[in-house]
Amino acid sequence: MKKSKIVSFLLLVFLIPGCSNTSSFSDSSFSSAGNGNVLSSSSSSSDYQLSSVSSTNKDLDDPSIIPTSDPYTDVDVDAFYSDYKPATSYQDSVYRTSHHLMSGSISSQTQRPNLASYQPSYQGKYIRNATTYFNDDKTSYCLVDSAGNYVSTIYKGGGYITLNEVACYLYAFGDIPANYVSGKGTSPKNNPWGKYLVLNHSFFNDDNTHWLYEPDLPDAWNNNKKTSGTKKYYEIDIATTGTYEYSGNYRISEYNDGSSINRGGSRIVYTKTFKGDIEMPDPNVRYVFYTYNHYNDFSEFLNYAGGYGSLFGNLSGGGTLDNATNQYATSYPETIKQNF
Repeated sequence: MKKSKIVSFLLLVFLIPGCSNTSSFSDSSFSSAGNGNVLSSSSSSSDYQLSSVSSTNKDLDDPSIIPTSDPYTDVDVDAFYSDYKPATSYQDSVYRTSHHLMSGSISSQTQRPNLASYQPSYQGKYIRNATTYFNDDKTSYCLVDSAGNYVSTIYKGGGYITLNEVACYLYAFGDIPANYVSGKGTSPKNNPWGKYLVLNHSFFNDDNTHWLYEPDLPDAWNNNKKTSGTKKYYEIDIATTGTYEYSGNYRISEYNDGSSINRGGSRIVYTKTFKGDIEMPDPNVRYVFYTYNHYNDFSEFLNYAGGYGSLFGNLSGGGTLDNATNQYATSYPETIKQNF
């Protein structure tokens, strides 16, 4: 990597309104898996703020664009979504949620994650970004790319549907976006979120004594088997269009067409609390995993857009879909926590 690029990566001095970097760099040397690019970094223990803010986001929380009154009263929903733009501030997101309107991207997505072209690694292990990007009152969190550059802002209590933003929301806030529900049978016709309703927020017991093809998740606690795990996992659906892509029987099928839901095989499984329902306020002790093939394989969200670790589990270990043996389930590949 050229010296100028290293310097620009290290000198993260520009403010993204509402999102401060709450960790500092530590000495490290790591490379991108597969491309041989090497980045060495070091700094003193001072706080940094993100650089490379795009012109469309520099004024994200400018007082001139923060609504002082509810702009969505009597809004035409079709018109709102025909010229849709993501929320511009936490207050904007609050107003939207009060009317069951989305705050994040509403782009369609296939089951397989769109991986970042550069994913930092060190000695064969992926780097998990340990820097957190909250605003002062922790109502906003910035999603960054693998170089630490700003991508988007996630607002607590907002509606989100895309994999990157939902994974980031769970990582930051340890709970579900506003458009999620716990049941599996709720109809979008009977819910004010309509086609942006997503189902299935429920306890995930990591019970691979029954579902033998599922791999063990790290530090998992459940009430069915004797383990020393300390963390309670929960799961949610992810709304993808390629509903059966993982099985080889690919067909285009919307998760939610506004009338009915076809749940498919995409899920996020994440640690919501410690056992005993003790809160988990620090994102760096939380795990967020994505499985697009119905629990056969998992990959870890690495706290940046397109950042997902190596697949582990059944199919990646050479097994057949949903097989009745655990002999193929590969272990969780540990990642290295490193400040971006």
